[in-house]
Formats: sequence, structure tokens, C-alpha cells
Amino acid sequence: IAHDRVTDEHTVWEAPAGHQLDEALFVPASDAASEGEGYLLSMAYDATRNGSEVVILDAKTGRQQRRVTTHPAVDTSPSWSPDGSRLAFVSDRTGKPQVWLADLKRKTETRITDGGYITSPTWSPLGDRIIYAQKLGPGRFALIRHDLDSGRRKRLTPQGVSDDAPCYSPDGRYVVFVRTGDDDEPRLWIMQQDGERARPLVTGSLPAFTPDWGHPYGDRGQRPREVESTR
Repeated sequence: IAHDRVTDEHTVWEAPAGHQLDEALFVPASDAASEGEGYLLSMAYDATRNGSEVVILDAKTGRQQRRVTTHPAVDTSPSWSPDGSRLAFVSDRTGKPQVWLADLKRKTETRITDGGYITSPTWSPLGDRIIYAQKLGPGRFALIRHDLDSGRRKRLTPQGVSDDAPCYSPDGRYVVFVRTGDDDEPRLWIMQQDGERARPLVTGSLPAFTPDWGHPYGDRGQRPREVESTR
């Protein structure tokens, strides 16, 4: 996503891995994530109601294929399930931002969290768990692992730090995320999927945001190749 400081518009761009941006894909959008078979998921800003909605766009043409949410609320942070049948997204329709699941076949939307301010949901490769960031206090977030079958939750973040923007590795063994310590600098970290053996991936003062894994040959089941991060 590119931000034009002159027009204050956000545009979605597409480029081959390792190449510079070449062609705008969709204008405008407040946020976006690409997944699935030839589709791009995006939240389009609706100025008439001062909110945002989740829509599915054709990745080749940028045209809207389907509007997923229609509630007059702020719906953001969509994430495809591995099988492409569901979307996890964040909505403030009940007051505080919570994680909801949209079943694309049944056309239903179900809330799965009931805590405080929640953001950044990401699916496990098997589609049985979701990790999200839950606000604990001013400027402090903790990563929570949510089991979709049992509803059990496990906190993965220790005391004294703030973690956000989680992303599972393609094989499900690791989670890359952004950790902010006492110096208020966001840095790229990695841990096992159970929260153990957390360590920094990048040292020094290089800040990092919205990390994502590279998928070799487009196959999520293979060994993770590299981690990409906006910085």
C-alpha cells in the first residue's frame, strides 16, 4: 500500500518479489491483504458513513467482486483462512474492535472474541487457530492464540513488552511479529508457535512493521524461505 502525501490517498500496488513498484492496482483503499486464487482482499473507505468495509477485488483488474460486510461500522484487518472459505476481520460494531469470522459460502458473520481492543488477526496454516493482538493498556498489546474448536486462549507475550502484527510461518512452527520494548522502537522478532524461544530477527535501531513470510513456489506447506517486513 502506498500513501500519496499530496492527495492523502492510499493505493494498492503489485510487483514481483524483489522488483520495484510498476503499476497501480486499485485506488483508493485504507488497507489491504493479498491471498487466495487470483483475488485481493481490501477495506475500501466509505466517506458517506465515515467507516470502512471488507470487499473482495479481482487481483488482475482491481474491480470489486463482492462486498463481504455491510454493517455501518469500521471493518478492517481482513485475513483469509488457508482454505479460502472464511475471512477473519476486526470490527467495532459492538463498541470495541473485536475479531469476527465471515463464512463466504454461508454468508454469515460471527464474533469470536469478547475482550478489550483487539487487532491484527492471523490464521495458522491448518486454519484451526488465530493469533491476534489485544490491548492491555496505553501503548501495550499482547499476542493471544485462540483455538477455534475449543475456544481456549493462550497469552504468548510476557510482561513488560508490547507485541503486535503476528504472522505464522508457512509450516506453522513459528510466528514472526513486531515487539516494542522500553525504548519504544518496534523491532522484528520470531518465536515458536507456542510463544517459547522468542528472539529478535533484526538487531540495531531498524524499525519494522507488518511482517509477512515469503512462500516458496506459492506453497504454504513448505519450509519458510524468508521474512518480509515494511520498515
